[in-house]
Amino acid sequence: SLSNPSSSSSSPFSSSSPCSASSLLPPLLAAAGAIEAIVCGMNHHLSCPFVQAQGCRALGYIATSNSHLQLAVARAGGIDVILKALLTHPSNSLLQEEASDAFQALAADNEKVKDEFARSGAVSSIFAAMRRLPNSAEVQAKCCRALWNMSLKHPPTQAIMAQEDGIELVLLAMDLHPSSSAVQEHGCVALCVMASSRTEVLVSLRQAGAVQSVKKAMGLAGATYITKKGGQLMIDKIASLSFQRDTHRM
Repeated sequence: SLSNPSSSSSSPFSSSSPCSASSLLPPLLAAAGAIEAIVCGMNHHLSCPFVQAQGCRALGYIATSNSHLQLAVARAGGIDVILKALLTHPSNSLLQEEASDAFQALAADNEKVKDEFARSGAVSSIFAAMRRLPNSAEVQAKCCRALWNMSLKHPPTQAIMAQEDGIELVLLAMDLHPSSSAVQEHGCVALCVMASSRTEVLVSLRQAGAVQSVKKAMGLAGATYITKKGGQLMIDKIASLSFQRDTHRM
């Protein structure tokens, strides 16, 4: 069952944002029954992609940076209704973007919600969106962002990413969209998070050419600080694996 962990930052490279007046609104919305109303509306208007996209956006807004509300959305059926929306409108790029944003907001540093994602097929739904809409930089960037949030410090999701061609999909997104700083940044972070997983995942990253792709991303003119930091951390992890193997042979 879902329980309430303490709230913490969702970024692996930055601290949490200070409390603002806008952060007070989501708890008020939740207390007024907004989560249940949104889920109910999405279920009743499943055939309307606009309603589904706006519902995903609203659920993501309520869940942002609040572990208690993340769990409240999950308990109210928020994950299930987002998955139904994705299955009903697989080619709608706006819905795919909003759903990815909602998954990212729900997963941020919340192990219990990440467990639900791993069990529900949410990770696979992100992969499906990446396969269906490879030419949309916006979809690819938001999917990569969702993936690293869903898998950060969560070995079961990292295993799913390795088993279901997650590495290859992230690398393909980076290769197809070299001019998108968002794709490069979130792709590098996703690969960095995966490099924190088991030894066999590190081997898969190396064999898939992740080092070369990350070095290319880091060398682009528009490469961000996070692209460079996440990329270098991944490279260092793979290099340490090679060093360990060489040491064992001596």
